[in-house]
Amino acid sequence: IVTALVLGGFALGLVDLRTGIIASRDSFTNTVEAVTGEEVLARHFPAGTGQPAIIIASEAAAPQVRAAVDGTGGVVQVDQAPQPVDGDVLIQATLRDPPDSPAAMRTIDELRDAVHALPNSDAVVGGTTAYLVDYERASERDSRVIMPLILFVVLIILAVLLRAIVAPILLVATVVLSFAAALGISVLIFEHLFGFPGVDS
Repeated sequence: IVTALVLGGFALGLVDLRTGIIASRDSFTNTVEAVTGEEVLARHFPAGTGQPAIIIASEAAAPQVRAAVDGTGGVVQVDQAPQPVDGDVLIQATLRDPPDSPAAMRTIDELRDAVHALPNSDAVVGGTTAYLVDYERASERDSRVIMPLILFVVLIILAVLLRAIVAPILLVATVVLSFAAALGISVLIFEHLFGFPGVDS
């Protein structure tokens, strides 16, 4: 019981756990040229200049798609005359915010809503920011679905092997508690002691 209480105390560090996409400038422990260049770029140009959103749509719907992209908040510049290739066009949209920022990710959602609402546009939105949006959501889904599913399968296997109910539940509970305690301690050390911005999802 004492061990469980101690592990539970360590697990309380999870309250401060910050997950998600870590900005590129926060991925280093010191200042590197890439980050300096990114900051200089953001001071003189839109922060998303180097990594625009990429929209591919059917040639027939290109004017409507371009207008929808241009009218999306967070977009500061759109290709003037995208050239068609095999019936499709590629439109590049420069975002106002840094490509790895929450604001840019919200712009991607707005872009997708705008172009997907157009009939027969067959539009898809990609690029670095769109990739980060999809990556984060896939990671969140895995955390909600895959991990509990694995624990459930392990619980069933243990129940079959041990021919018991209580013992497998206790075994799985100890694994979960130990993992939570280790993660909680890591949060306290890396976020509060070393000042790291969070955990990349």
